[in-house]
Amino acid sequence: MIAGRVAGSCARPVASRTALRQAARPGRPARPGLQRCAATLSDPLDNTADGNAAPAADGPAVDVVLSSGWMAFARHAGFLQAVEDTGLRINSLCGTSAGAMTGALYAAGYSPRRVAEELMRVPPIKLLKPGLPDVWNGAFIMEPAIERLRELLPATFEELDMPLVIGVVDSDGKHRLVSSGSLPEVVAASACVPKVFQPVHVPGLPNGPFVDGGAVDRVALRPWRELRASTSSDDEPELPVLVHVITRSSPYSGVDDISEEPALAVVRSPKSGFNLWDGASDVYWGQMEDSYRRAREEVAIAAKDLLAGGESSSHD
Repeated sequence: MIAGRVAGSCARPVASRTALRQAARPGRPARPGLQRCAATLSDPLDNTADGNAAPAADGPAVDVVLSSGWMAFARHAGFLQAVEDTGLRINSLCGTSAGAMTGALYAAGYSPRRVAEELMRVPPIKLLKPGLPDVWNGAFIMEPAIERLRELLPATFEELDMPLVIGVVDSDGKHRLVSSGSLPEVVAASACVPKVFQPVHVPGLPNGPFVDGGAVDRVALRPWRELRASTSSDDEPELPVLVHVITRSSPYSGVDDISEEPALAVVRSPKSGFNLWDGASDVYWGQMEDSYRRAREEVAIAAKDLLAGGESSSHD
């Protein structure tokens, strides 16, 4: 059972980004690093677990990919908690849409549980504005949501605790991966479902505005690996990859077939089923627990196979 579901239940709450930025102003102490607080999740595989295990910072390193999935923040957070509790160390992240939002907060130093808290602290509809008069371009404007992301996240990718790559679609309908520059706007753009939200302009990023990367590629695994191969040095080993795929909510979403990718473990979770008026209900927290439980054993098996040099595996 997930314990302490009210905000601030962790022993070491994450400081607000506003406070951290203020601390970094000239004449003030340097900005402190964020400290994760362990989520109190019972371990379904260990009857002796006390539910307070801290993330294993020195475990084997893996890369993690989080797919798109309408408001599936809690499910992605449960998966991340399962990866941590398996003893693995997340080296870098690739995220799209809900995966971009979840991955960005995690890469900024928030614990999985705190990620889930912050992304549904209020119903999403309260962070949107009507798209008038250009409603045909999108029913809602995301600027209030972007302001909220600016409070939670650093201004740029370069300030994150670990490398992060985010999938978006540009004004020509082409899928792009972004790993530098303005962070909050890119995160919002990656979750900007076409016609539901109006496209997002990203400062300094050409060929905008941008929309949800999941409209073309829900997972972005192949382009991400191609990007990594083109930018990594020859002596830099390719790490095992864990992928969390949320069941598609729309038949019009982009591709998500990654069955041909080698050295890969895939864990799948059901779609969230939420709408913009929903908040962090017991159902929401139940989804985090459900994805944690369904991922924990699968991640452990996949990690063992991957670290031993096994073939790709998919766990449904």
